[in-house]
Amino acid sequence: MSRILLVLSGLVVLFAASALAETYTWVDSSGTANFTDDLSQVPKKYRKKVKTRGDMGPGMPVAVETAGEAPAAQDKAGGAKSAEKEAAAKTDKAAAPDKKDVLYGGKSGPSWKQEFDTVRTQIESVDDQVAANDRRMQNPGNMSRSEYLSNQYANRSLQDKRNELIGKLESLNEAATKAGLPSQYR
Repeated sequence: MSRILLVLSGLVVLFAASALAETYTWVDSSGTANFTDDLSQVPKKYRKKVKTRGDMGPGMPVAVETAGEAPAAQDKAGGAKSAEKEAAAKTDKAAAPDKKDVLYGGKSGPSWKQEFDTVRTQIESVDDQVAANDRRMQNPGNMSRSEYLSNQYANRSLQDKRNELIGKLESLNEAATKAGLPSQYR
């Protein structure tokens, strides 16, 4: 009985620790926002600029703006001037955020749009292949039985692939909704 209690206590501690997880964010020299839950994964040159956020796990809608000015300009400016410029840049960002800097669930709007477009293009491609097979099968007199059966099998496989892609599109849409993605990127 005491072993079970000990194991259950250990599990409670384990899950409690993961519930308190923090996410570290930083913007690299190319302007890309990066996220990790392990501070040791942040490159040393960005550790002074890393921001700590509470748990940003699945189900947590997130819209994050990346930090102000370019890293090269921050490195050249020194002391109080750098702090003043950074504060001014953050104020300017808050007043008029640049749409390309807004992230939804860790990805930009155009990145989401590209994912949606890719899946839709794949669905259209499968539909075109099914239509081409159907056209071939409309005149079965010009093909052997094995060719006809092969086309039927191909259409069943393509339909399975289409259903898989529809599921992927629905999952992507659910993830986008949780991330607060506007409809213009879907």
